[in-house]
Amino acid sequence: MSTPVRNVLPFDRFIALAGPATALWRTVLGIGLIGGFYYIALPLILRLILSDTAQNALEQGSSRGAVLTLLALTSGQIFALAVVLRWLHGRSLMSVLGHPVLGAEAFVRVFPAVLAISAVAVFFPPWTQTIADSQHGLGWILTVIIALPLLLVQVSAEELIFRGYLIQQLGALSRSRWVWQVCPALLFGIPHALNADDPLLGLFWAIWATALGLALADLTARHGTLGPAIGLHLGINALPILLLNVQGAPMSGLALMLAPAPPASELGLDDLFSPIGIGILIYILIDCSIRVGTLWLSARVAIRR
Repeated sequence: MSTPVRNVLPFDRFIALAGPATALWRTVLGIGLIGGFYYIALPLILRLILSDTAQNALEQGSSRGAVLTLLALTSGQIFALAVVLRWLHGRSLMSVLGHPVLGAEAFVRVFPAVLAISAVAVFFPPWTQTIADSQHGLGWILTVIIALPLLLVQVSAEELIFRGYLIQQLGALSRSRWVWQVCPALLFGIPHALNADDPLLGLFWAIWATALGLALADLTARHGTLGPAIGLHLGINALPILLLNVQGAPMSGLALMLAPAPPASELGLDDLFSPIGIGILIYILIDCSIRVGTLWLSARVAIRR
């Protein structure tokens, strides 16, 4: 049974920014154009101008230059969104953010709170791991100075699309959480399965990202701006991308320290429906609920909502 949020004034103000051009076909076409530009047109352009070696390095994200380039390229999503908003909906990119001052205040509160909790999860058992490789400190510090603004661009691009554009457009059509909260979370989460070749690890990525999408959508509805969502998203991404990651993991080229990659599971997609697979799935669901729930609660405390 869905829970309506009709009486939540911040949410009402937020979806009102969608304006009159809220027909579903406009939103579907808009997402198609954004995805087509970023996932089809932009890779084709890069393939024309980059060598095969550079293309492979960029896809793996295993070097500093590759990760910085990947982060910078996410600005293409913001450009595509701005064009779609103006052409299909007759409104500006700023309308997707909500109130900018209130959003900035919420970001300043949420980001350090989530960063602190993420640090605890990284440095305390049972997640402390042997370090297999590390970068030189000075070079890493200089890289971080460049990477932080680009990382902010990356998380902002995703929040503008999934928690801004989609929530506003779908929320204007229906107040059901299945529409404005669950649908964008699934669109955000399912493609994360491609982050791993291992089916089990890919499933974990998809469930984790979907749960995160649900939490970010709830925070956006409660506050009426993207500030809390951007702050939480940046707090989650900063440590694994910049400090401690796993060898061979996506976007691992900037990390100061790399832990050994875990052995690949022997379970295939067919095994996920076996008793062992179902048990692992239940464990993943519980683990994601606890982790995302803790981050969601810390953000709510920070914004007092």
